[in-house]
Amino acid sequence: MRLATDYEQWYDGIFSGEGPVFSRMAFTKGGLPKRAQFDLFKKMQLSTPPHGLVSELAERMRIPILGEAAPGEWTEDLKCLVYLDECAHRGEGKTVLSLADACCQYPGHFASLFVPIPGGPVAFRMVRFGRLAFWLRQEGRPGSWQSNFLDQETVLRKWTPNSKNPIPRVLWAIDFLPTPFGLLAVDFNTAPQLVTLGEEKCLAEDEIRAELAFAGQNYPDHLNQF
Repeated sequence: MRLATDYEQWYDGIFSGEGPVFSRMAFTKGGLPKRAQFDLFKKMQLSTPPHGLVSELAERMRIPILGEAAPGEWTEDLKCLVYLDECAHRGEGKTVLSLADACCQYPGHFASLFVPIPGGPVAFRMVRFGRLAFWLRQEGRPGSWQSNFLDQETVLRKWTPNSKNPIPRVLWAIDFLPTPFGLLAVDFNTAPQLVTLGEEKCLAEDEIRAELAFAGQNYPDHLNQF
């Protein structure tokens, strides 16, 4: 199998340079804009934080939480994650602001309600590689609001789901925030790094070969980006 990619991974030596192409792109093309990611989560029936355009999010938050309070009173207490660039990677293109500041600076930008995590920035990542699935725990730097940027990963579980891959691709991941309301899906990654899975020997080169061969024989479209 051949590899077309714009970043390196530890298992790249398994590719022979012949046969079908595994397209693993992350930075020059591919990926889903942020609002399309939330649409995907909805189709998958995953819970998410409230989201939408900043102006719409502010209106949604006003009535159920603080009734007819003046905007300056309720929006200062709520924060949102504003996506300045909906296609950015590696923690870039987004910022956390109070809803009041976001309304003034970026009313037409897409955003999601910011969910603070007690005890520090932590997220859980579900990774799929073909028929294999993994749960990872990600812990960000102390004092940072980003749980999956320059983080420390721990493998929690490896299993083979009984159901068919819900997304037409070999490799993908979804990041979830742990909250009192359960796990909330916040980020879809079309080319997740698998460094931790390799270091902890949870994913072997032979398994990668087997999953790519299975996809090439049965679901060749899954070898490509969206």
